Amino acid sequence: MILFSRPALLFCTLLFAFKSAHADLLHDISIPYDVKVAPDITLRVTHTKAKHAFQNAPKKVVVFLPGRASFFQKNKGLILGITGHDYTGTQDVELAHQADFWCIDMRGHGASLGRLGPNNQRGHIDSFETYLSDIHQVITNTIAPAYEGQDVEFYIIGSSLGGHLAVRYLQDYATKTPIQFKRALLIVPMIRFKTSPWPHIMAKNLSKAAELLGFSKTYAVGYGDLDLSKSDFTRFKGHHDRKAFDDTNEMMTQNPSLITGGPTYGWVSAAFDSETPLCNTSLPKAIDYVAYVAGNDGAVDSTSTLEFCKQHNIRVKFYEKSRHNILKETKEYAPTFWEDLDLS
Repeated sequence: MILFSRPALLFCTLLFAFKSAHADLLHDISIPYDVKVAPDITLRVTHTKAKHAFQNAPKKVVVFLPGRASFFQKNKGLILGITGHDYTGTQDVELAHQADFWCIDMRGHGASLGRLGPNNQRGHIDSFETYLSDIHQVITNTIAPAYEGQDVEFYIIGSSLGGHLAVRYLQDYATKTPIQFKRALLIVPMIRFKTSPWPHIMAKNLSKAAELLGFSKTYAVGYGDLDLSKSDFTRFKGHHDRKAFDDTNEMMTQNPSLITGGPTYGWVSAAFDSETPLCNTSLPKAIDYVAYVAGNDGAVDSTSTLEFCKQHNIRVKFYEKSRHNILKETKEYAPTFWEDLDLS
C-alpha cells in the first residue's frame, strides 16, 4: 500500500544550529525533569534560565513544543538564543528580550518514554489527544508551580507538529490551563501536512484503511528507521546549512537512543483526525498569535497555513525562499526571522 512520498513528513521537525564553541553548554545550564504523565510514561522536560537576571517585571517565560522527531538537543540554537547564553545560533542577532525556556520532549521523542519497545524508532501515537493531555500535565504540575506568586508573561512556541499542538492546546485547554499565555509563536505550524503525490482525501482514506487492516503500528510505506550512515546533504530538503546538518547527525550518532524514525500509519491517521478540530475551533481572543511561514516548505502545506491564519486573524511573517526548518536557514533564505521572533 502506497501512502506518501518520503519528503512529505520526514521534515515535520525542526533541526537547529549547534554552533556554540562549548559543546556541553546547553547541558551545563539546563535542568532536566522526569515528569510522570501516565503510570508507565515519563517525559523529559528541561528548564534553561535566562542568562541575565530580570531587572524589571514581568519575567518572560517560554514553553516550547518541538516538531515531530525533534527534542531538547536538536533545539540548541533556539534555546541559547532566547535565554541569552549564546547568539551564534541566531545569525549573531542579539534578541531584544530574553526569557526562561522550558522544552518538552514529546511522548516517544528524545529522552521521553512512550516508544513501542526498546531500540524502537517508530514514531507512533494513538491520538493527538494524548499529546495534549501530556502537555497539560507538564504545564499544570511542573511549569506553572515554578512561577507561583511571580509576575510572569508566558509565551508558547510550537514548531511544525509543535505548532499544531500549540494551537490545539490553546483551543481545548484555554479554560483549564493555570497559565495565561500572552502570545503564541507558531513556526511553520503543521496545519495540514503535504501528501504529494496523493490527494489529501485519498491519503487520509488510505491511512484509515491501513489501521482497519491491523497496520496501525507499522511504518507508513516509504518510511523506516533513520539510518544516519545513508544521510546525504545533497538530497536533504529541510534547510540549506551543511554544517548544521553535519553537526545534527553527529549528535544523533552519539545519542542513538534519542532518535525517532518515520511515522506509523496510526500516527498519520491521528494527525488527519486532529486536523478537523484544529480547523473548526475558534482561538482564544486574549492571546496574540504570530505565524512564521516558509515559502519553499516541503513538509507542511503553506497555502493551508496562510488560509488558516487569515481565517483566525493571525499575523504572518513569510519567508519566500526558506525551506521548512526556518531556524536553520541563513539570512539569504530567512533574512529577518530572528528579528521577527517577537517576545515583546
